[in-house]
Amino acid sequence: MMNIIASFAEFELSLIKERTRAGLAYAVSKGVVLGRPPTTPKEDILLLHRQGVPQREIQKLLGCSKGAIYRAIQSAPKSLKEIVEKLDVETGGSNGE
Repeated sequence: MMNIIASFAEFELSLIKERTRAGLAYAVSKGVVLGRPPTTPKEDILLLHRQGVPQREIQKLLGCSKGAIYRAIQSAPKSLKEIVEKLDVETGGSNGE
């Protein structure tokens, strides 16, 4: 008897998962962006950092964590050469050579 009830419960769970995945796929197809929105724009952090503002001061001004500042700085290109290389890789073209 318990096996039958467990089978129905498992079947119902699989139906719930299927409906959830279908709903998410539909939302994404309509242009809904899933996930938590970013708390602080990376551009703001980089602008202050390049102006020479200390990281602790950026934390206070923007109300973000030390980790958010570190990730923004580490993910930013350091030079024009890196920007050109990144664009070259993304577009698959040559950089004029």
